[in-house]
Amino acid sequence: MARKNREKSPNGVYHVMVRGIDKHDIFLDDNDYRMFLKILKESRPLEKAGEQPGNSFRLYSYCLMPNHVHLLIQEIDEPIDRVMKRICTRYAIFFNTKYSRIGHLFQDRFRSEPCNDINYFLTLVRYIHQNPVKAGICQSAEQHHWNSWNEIRFSAGRSVTVPFADVCDKEALFSIAFFDELDNLVHAPIPDKEECLDIDRIRIRINDQTIKSMIIETGMIEKPSDLIYCEPEVQKKTIIRCLKSGASYYQLTRITGIYKRILDRIVQ
Repeated sequence: MARKNREKSPNGVYHVMVRGIDKHDIFLDDNDYRMFLKILKESRPLEKAGEQPGNSFRLYSYCLMPNHVHLLIQEIDEPIDRVMKRICTRYAIFFNTKYSRIGHLFQDRFRSEPCNDINYFLTLVRYIHQNPVKAGICQSAEQHHWNSWNEIRFSAGRSVTVPFADVCDKEALFSIAFFDELDNLVHAPIPDKEECLDIDRIRIRINDQTIKSMIIETGMIEKPSDLIYCEPEVQKKTIIRCLKSGASYYQLTRITGIYKRILDRIVQ
């Protein structure tokens, strides 16, 4: 079957998503995230023979998740296909070398959708920065180290720590919306009717210690095995929170001692 042509954006602005093959993680530690940001930062300048370096693309926002990446990006002197091929190829070489693996790292070609108006642009800024909140791995955008929100806040004079301070184009973003407007936008819930390009279903890898702490905190108990003695509504709240954060039924059974069939009954 012929590959469907990519829908072109008249202004060159796209929401781009790339994910790991078979939804596998593409970031296994903090240094992996840092390397991808370094590649993003270094991929922007485009050398031109006999001229000053051009600008390959403009990056308005980004979010790195364990098994996928969101970018709000504008092609300038280079087509988006070529930009993404260069970024993904360089990162795949780094990842495969580091972890002694071979084969494709990313699932097919990247996915994209055009952004043709200001309202949808602002929706995407909110959506991209809220992606880790939606996945249940943090409570607010600024708690996720690997998106551009803290970089944007830092540029606006907020006292924050960021892995890289110059990956996205803050001046271009602020020319579209003031920081206060963006701040309100990023912390406002996304209406259910709004749909953006996203991974089909996110499954975040979460370790046992994090699950144990989550169970103890949510259930207000001394140890995870005490969950069986909690009130049903407390059990349900605790289990649902763990599942939304990426815990598997196998992990929950192993940690709490509660059989899967009982866990299923609790969350119904």
